[in-house]
Amino acid sequence: MKILFTCLYMNGFHGSVLHILEYADYLCKKGHSVHIASLYIDENFKNIVKNFNINIKIFSIKAIHESEKYDIIWSYHLIFLPYLLEKGVKYNKIIYGSLSSFLKIERIPIFYKNLNLISCVSQEIINMYHDIYGIDKNFFTLIPNHIPEHFENKKKILNSKLKNIAVVSNHPPKEILQLDTYKYNIDYYGTITNTNIHITPEILLNYDVIISIGKTVQYSLALGIPIYEYDHFGGCGYINLQNIYAEELTNFSGRGTKKILNSNQLLYTIEHGYEQACDTIDLLRSISLERYNIQKLIEKQLYLANQSNNTIIMNSNILLYNNTCSASIDLLSDAYNKILHLNNTNKYLQSQINNIQNSLSMRITSPLRKIRKFFINKFK
Repeated sequence: MKILFTCLYMNGFHGSVLHILEYADYLCKKGHSVHIASLYIDENFKNIVKNFNINIKIFSIKAIHESEKYDIIWSYHLIFLPYLLEKGVKYNKIIYGSLSSFLKIERIPIFYKNLNLISCVSQEIINMYHDIYGIDKNFFTLIPNHIPEHFENKKKILNSKLKNIAVVSNHPPKEILQLDTYKYNIDYYGTITNTNIHITPEILLNYDVIISIGKTVQYSLALGIPIYEYDHFGGCGYINLQNIYAEELTNFSGRGTKKILNSNQLLYTIEHGYEQACDTIDLLRSISLERYNIQKLIEKQLYLANQSNNTIIMNSNILLYNNTCSASIDLLSDAYNKILHLNNTNKYLQSQINNIQNSLSMRITSPLRKIRKFFINKFK
């Protein structure tokens, strides 16, 4: 099959980017032709995608041609599907995915009833659509975050004593950043700590405990590593046999409990709960490998979409809606280009300033400038 994914931006290892890349990688390896269209693609990230799977084709959403035809449009992020429909891109089935209950870009389009499948990564999202918008829950299918295949056959050899802790977060709260590193080795991964890299099994297997939320929970459970759920929403602490299903309802985001601790309390509960977390991790791993298997979750969506005969019949309201979304893409694209231009200009100016500051004449005259500054301040 020929499959098109859409993603708002491809510029780092964010949750939605990883979600789509892992789906694309799986489908490519099964022999499908997979494209990803995005509003903004970082040039360096193109090489990362090639390393991920060289057969994935990635391009700007604005470069797509109306003559294109896909077996499945697998769309994420609200504005893209209307844009594709207005462009006249052909398709057989449409799967629409929602990955967040609170980000507006993750909302479903007005013609949601005509889609072949709407998948939601948590029950929290489905409940939100029902409670706030009054939409029947039967329109949605729960598809939780998955475990990629390359995580399934690796397992952590547990240490009796806690030594190494990894924090995986693009938005760690201050209490996480203030954890005392005197007693334990604590490494941080994410955009804020300038270590936004692809989290692989090989990285996580170096640690005794992972502190994170979302997708990393499934990663850790698959590897048999105790996972401590905590981030900017707070969290429940160690995932265990009593809370795994309850925390899954909110995609292991911490929003289920919202328990906030200070850095000392965090370290205390991590340390004193470690032994019990190790005792139950094998059973948690077995549950996770069965429940979050990527093959089962993707094949379920393909099957349900193919069983649906829904089709989008254009009317004036949908045409106007699609046109508005298309205009939004044009505006966002122009804004991104201007931001890129400003960033490049700033980088150039900064390099020129650095060259001046490091020049020979600046170094030679530095003492004179310090003396001048001293007298100016003295006789003000």
